[in-house]
Amino acid sequence: MIQNATILTVTKGTVKGSILFRDGKIVEIGEKVTAPAGAKVIDGTGKFVMPGIIDCHSHIATEAVNEGTASVTSMVGIEDTIDPDAIGIYRALAGGVTTANILHGSANAIGGKNQVIKMRWGQNAEGLKFQGAMPGIKFALGENPKRAGSAQ
Repeated sequence: MIQNATILTVTKGTVKGSILFRDGKIVEIGEKVTAPAGAKVIDGTGKFVMPGIIDCHSHIATEAVNEGTASVTSMVGIEDTIDPDAIGIYRALAGGVTTANILHGSANAIGGKNQVIKMRWGQNAEGLKFQGAMPGIKFALGENPKRAGSAQ
C-alpha cells in the first residue's frame, strides 16, 4: 500500500491519498484507504504516483530492426531480435514506461510481426513478452521504403 501520495489518475483527476494493491493489482484508490493487517506500507508524502506509460511505437532493445531483403517480409518476427540486457529497457522503466510495442524499421513496405513487451529488467527475452497482447505487423507506406538503400 502507498499512503499520503499525490495520485495522478487517467480518468478521475488528482487524488491525495492512498493506493491499495492485492496480488500486484490496484484494488482501491482514495483519500482514506485502510491498510489491511500485515500490509507493507510505503509513505508517499511529497511523491507523485501515476499510471505507467505505454510506448506504442518503439524499437527499444533491438539491433536488427530493418529486414532489407525484400519489400514484403511478413514472415519475420521482431521477437527474434529482442535483447533483454539492452540498457534502454532499464532507462525506459526508470522514466515510467512500463509497456512497449516493438516494431521493425521502415526500410520496406511490410517489415514483419511486432512484439509487445513489459519492462521487466532482469528477465530473459521470453519473460519480457506481454502475454495475451494482440499480435500486429509493421507497415511503412510512403517515403521511408522509397528511400531505403538509396544515398540520402
